Amino acid sequence: MENTAMNPILEIQAVTKRFGNVVALNNVSLKVERGSIFALLGPNGAGKSTLVKSILSLLQITSGNIFIEGRPHTQRNARERVAYLPDRFEFYSYYTVESAMNFFADLAGLQAKEKAEKIDKALQNTGIRSLQGRKVKTLSKGQNRRLGLASLFLSNARLFFLDEPFEGLDPIGFKDLKEIMRSLREEGKTVFLNSHLLSDVQSIADHLALLHEGNIIVQGKTEELLQKENLEEFFYRAVGGKSSDKD
Repeated sequence: MENTAMNPILEIQAVTKRFGNVVALNNVSLKVERGSIFALLGPNGAGKSTLVKSILSLLQITSGNIFIEGRPHTQRNARERVAYLPDRFEFYSYYTVESAMNFFADLAGLQAKEKAEKIDKALQNTGIRSLQGRKVKTLSKGQNRRLGLASLFLSNARLFFLDEPFEGLDPIGFKDLKEIMRSLREEGKTVFLNSHLLSDVQSIADHLALLHEGNIIVQGKTEELLQKENLEEFFYRAVGGKSSDKD
């Protein structure tokens, strides 16, 4: 069996990002195991968004290295293995759910038979199969987020970035999303999530890292880090209840 700890899907090596004289990321290093659910945590302004945008090549790092499946993150064959769902998923309001999914399927280069099967499975897995004929503009916030998730499943991605994925979901949506993440993990895919809802992160994440003032101050297996306290207590103790002003 492959040793995933020795062969991470994502590896960040001594990454620094400066905006003028402001150091947003300071010598950040971490590894994310294949087939895991990984959570990046930190107070507002800690640098989480800067780190994710750097991994996605939306920002150019000042120094250091980022590898996706052993390839530099800026290479096209590395980026093709990554899917990203922002905290606010938006699409053309006049499209129906079905036509939106067909758009993303065409974008992924799926052939006719494969496209129909993948769309059906994605809609089923995200609980919006019954909404195929609905216009995007009529969807609730939670339904719109499910559409965003469904679109991700049409790609060949192995690494999924979910930004505040629980926001706007009702209790059923929470449960369904956790099951979706677990099913991705069972398929050998990796979920990298960023969330402020600590209780939900604790119940789903295999590993976590805490970013504060541009520095990784702790990282490891969730169960090992939280042997004596819950994530909220651990988080507050680690950052001292303080927020940073930079991002």
